[in-house]
Amino acid sequence: MLVEFRAGNILSFDEQQSIRTATPSICKGTSYGRCSKTITVLGPNSSGKSNLVRTVGIARDLAMNRRVNTRGLRYGEYRGMARDGNSHLEFVVRTGEDTLAYGIEADLGTGAVAEEWLYRLSPEGDIPVYEIGSDHPATSGRRTALADMAADGCTEASEVMGWLSDSLVVVSGRDPKVSVPVRDGFIESLGRDLERLDTGIGRVEAVHDMTVAPSGPDQRHDVMVTDIRSGTATIIHPDGSASELGFVHEHGHVSRLHGESHGTARLVMLLSLMSVPSGGRTAVVDDLDMSLHMLAAREVLSAAKRAEGLQLLCTVSETDLVRCGLVGHDGMAVIDMLGGRGRRGSQIRMVCDYGDAAENVFDDYADGRYGSLPIFSDPVLE
Repeated sequence: MLVEFRAGNILSFDEQQSIRTATPSICKGTSYGRCSKTITVLGPNSSGKSNLVRTVGIARDLAMNRRVNTRGLRYGEYRGMARDGNSHLEFVVRTGEDTLAYGIEADLGTGAVAEEWLYRLSPEGDIPVYEIGSDHPATSGRRTALADMAADGCTEASEVMGWLSDSLVVVSGRDPKVSVPVRDGFIESLGRDLERLDTGIGRVEAVHDMTVAPSGPDQRHDVMVTDIRSGTATIIHPDGSASELGFVHEHGHVSRLHGESHGTARLVMLLSLMSVPSGGRTAVVDDLDMSLHMLAAREVLSAAKRAEGLQLLCTVSETDLVRCGLVGHDGMAVIDMLGGRGRRGSQIRMVCDYGDAAENVFDDYADGRYGSLPIFSDPVLE
């Protein structure tokens, strides 16, 4: 599960910002409480919601293999006001009984990783697994130390690599293709869900069989691949065969995904995220309510809360989604483009951080009283 994600000096994030699913406590070491299953990030247009999701994907790809085109990613660079210096990217994740913090300091102008670290966090004291610079012999030009140490059998590095590669799914508007393992019987359950949501679709069935590249040796479940841009929805089976899905309407017409509305295509993609076959999944979704009717967006949030092993972090624009009883104070964050010292950057606040004022903040924000982030004096924020 994702416990916390931190980012600074990248895209619209100037000073380091944090999105949390659990509140940390500091004693001798660092410990976190229970993780929220659903976190919604609410903000107006151009506040940085999409940049948050995009940054999570960039951090994951950098952590796994360093093969990311980093040009244009430094804070403000796309506005002609690039800030020099390294960017900070860090995941805090919970894998079984372990809470691990993995981070990178990188120059996104050149793609060079200046620092990298992995810590095991505990109330008794935080234990460094490794702390290195770019000249460490474990690093190479194309791989992070995390990848090298995982390959060498380091348990903590393997746990983080496994979470990044198998459990973290990022749904960004820049990459409308999602591939996730799904439970047995997913095609039938997808049809029932689409029928219940009154999409006019009665059932889902395979309309085209194909041969794909042999599946990996560890693939034990069907994998649902949804590509909204090309308009395809495909189930890849463990034996390497694949089936493209067709959607049977009430009047008998059968269409493929490209024949459906954008909203239905989004529903197919999002509902596949809710089908977690085993283990766990953290899905980070940009604009959950994009192209969806409000009731459909609520149903997706409700399905996420019911899904066993699923954690959902999503950005939304519709304030009514935070008033429908599915998101509490501990599961809501607000983001806006604020700034100080002559700079403007996206700032994130967890509503629960407002303490006793959280109830008013929650209601007033949902009423549209703020652009996004309520501006109080520093003592209140602290």
